[in-house]
This record gives sequence, C-alpha cells and structure tokens, in this order.
Amino acid sequence: AMHSASTIHNRVRGFAAWPGVWTFFTIGDTDEPVKVKLLTTRVCSKEEGLDLGDLSDREILVRKGRMVARCADGSLLEILDLQSPGKKPQDAKVFSNGLRGQRMFWLPAASPAQAA
Repeated sequence: AMHSASTIHNRVRGFAAWPGVWTFFTIGDTDEPVKVKLLTTRVCSKEEGLDLGDLSDREILVRKGRMVARCADGSLLEILDLQSPGKKPQDAKVFSNGLRGQRMFWLPAASPAQAA
C-alpha cells in the first residue's frame, strides 16, 4: 500500500457509497491482477501482536480468516469485507478460503484518487 493504514481506512469509509475504493492484488504465482473493492477495513494497533514473520512489503497476511496488509509507514490495515467486480460482497474469511493457501500481494496503486 502506498499510504498509511489510517489514510486508506478513511478513504474506504469516505468513499463507501460511491465511487468506492478499488485496488489490485495478485494471487499465487500469477502476475494477473485481481481487482477488488475494499468495503470495510480496520486499522490494527501495534498492541495486537500480529506475527507478520517474513512477510514481504506487499504481501497480505492471510491467516485464520484474517487479511492484514502492512502499509507505507509500517502501519497495519485489516481488510474485513471486500468485493470482486460482478460478485457479492464477501468477508475476509470467505474470500481467504477461496485462496486455497495461495499467497496474496497488494499491487502498487494505478489511480491515486481511488486506489489504496
């Protein structure tokens, strides 16, 4: 993510109705971008003690039904609900179940106005 967790979280809340906040991920070994709309997020506190291990800069932590991204300033953003184009909204647990253990990476923003 190119912004702090609080900046992205505030954009998601502010643009929830329209136009929304869209971003791109890659999943697994493919370079094919997957477009998703962030519907609900939460800024994680440092006290939560999330073990990010050897997570790369753009990798999304997908563990136990949670999706957490390290943002530009080192802050952490939890993605609670998201939506792929033409599909119903999903919570992070349902979305992560569909990954079947594949790693997920946040792509750099293409459009700073609407992308995370």
